[in-house]
This record gives sequence, structure tokens and C-alpha cells, in this order.
Amino acid sequence: MLVDCIWAFAEIKFVPSFLFLIKFYAEFQRAARVMASQEIETVLVSIAKLNVKPEGRDFFLSFVRAFRDHLTSWQSSQLTNIIHALAVMKAEPGRAFLSNWYDRFDMRHFEFSAYQLTIVLWSVATLESIPSANFLKKWA
Repeated sequence: MLVDCIWAFAEIKFVPSFLFLIKFYAEFQRAARVMASQEIETVLVSIAKLNVKPEGRDFFLSFVRAFRDHLTSWQSSQLTNIIHALAVMKAEPGRAFLSNWYDRFDMRHFEFSAYQLTIVLWSVATLESIPSANFLKKWA
């Protein structure tokens, strides 16, 4: 229900109240580690669509932990959507997240379409991230 709610708001482009968002972010922090990878992706993409970047680090720390917990589950489309959402939000995901993201990218690089790769490259540049050596070796 948590995921469906923020997704629906994003689909109809309705920005909920500040109080709602504070409560939503707190609930996400409690639930993130038991969510499926698709749910985590949906939350992040929806927040980016609504342009309501969470304040502070707690939300993103919960996201990073959940991302790491599901590291082997992430598909190329999800990896693309996540890095793009973070770039759109001008988030600072941190080295640990980016290291995990690049590791997963390295494992699945052959699944990325040219379109996804374009989005990934734009997102990495926007985040001012220094790509891993393997990333550069494959795509530079």
C-alpha cells in the first residue's frame, strides 16, 4: 500500500502535503529492508517524478541498505531507473551505493539497451560520479 500510494500520486502528478511526505519517508525507512526490489525502485522513481527530494540522509541511508540487500535482484531497467532518479533529484548517494551500483552494472552490462546506456551515462555525469574501472573499460 505504501508503494501504491506514492506511485499513484506520481502518476497523477499530485504532490502530497509536507506532513504526508514526512510520514511517508519515515514509513519507508521502517519498511525498506523488507520491500522487493521493484517496490524500492518504484518509490525512488515516484519521488523523483514528484520532485520531492527527502531532506537529510535517513531516507537515502535506508534506500542504500535496501539496495545492497537486494544486490543480486536488480535488473538493467531497474538499475537505469534508479540511477536516473537519483540524478534527477540531484541526490548524493555516496561511494558505497555507487560502488554497489557499478558492481551490479558490471554483472549485467550485456543486458542494457543503447537507450538505457544513454540514460546511465547522462545520470553518471549528472551525479559527477567517477565510474569504476570496469565501467570505463567496457564503455569508454
